[in-house]
Amino acid sequence: MFGYNLAACLLRFVSFPEGANWNGVALDEFAGCESNLAANRQTRMLADLALVGCYNKTYMPTAERDRIMLASAKRNLAAMSYFGLTEYQKISQYIFEETFNLRFAIPFEQHNTTVSTVTMNSLTPAQRARIDRLNALDLELYAFAKKLMFQRYYTTLHCLHLGV
Repeated sequence: MFGYNLAACLLRFVSFPEGANWNGVALDEFAGCESNLAANRQTRMLADLALVGCYNKTYMPTAERDRIMLASAKRNLAAMSYFGLTEYQKISQYIFEETFNLRFAIPFEQHNTTVSTVTMNSLTPAQRARIDRLNALDLELYAFAKKLMFQRYYTTLHCLHLGV
């Protein structure tokens, strides 16, 4: 389902000229670019974009588009047999192993310091607020994903405890 809709939508997207990229662009300039697809990327990647006219921002009002995209992303995430969160590697591994009855030979390692962590700590409060605004849908999707992941984790623990 995603492959077909995403491919159709990508045909409408105008890309950079060959060889151009975001290297050397300041964060404020990057965040201010209207055609930058980084904002709410996770939501877009999980949503059925055909519901909102793909990348046609004039297809419907922004608030309606955002509401539909977020609902679609949440629905699709909840329908997945498995997903994990980087911040919770051990729990993600446990859920994977129990969901698919597979065991990893080497346990996941939890790394709490990432490039993103370092970058986020270097932002000004205004930059952080702007990034949060630009990614409001992703922040809501993340909160949903975290809650869902822990529900699955506790359900799995409970079932194993009961021998179900």
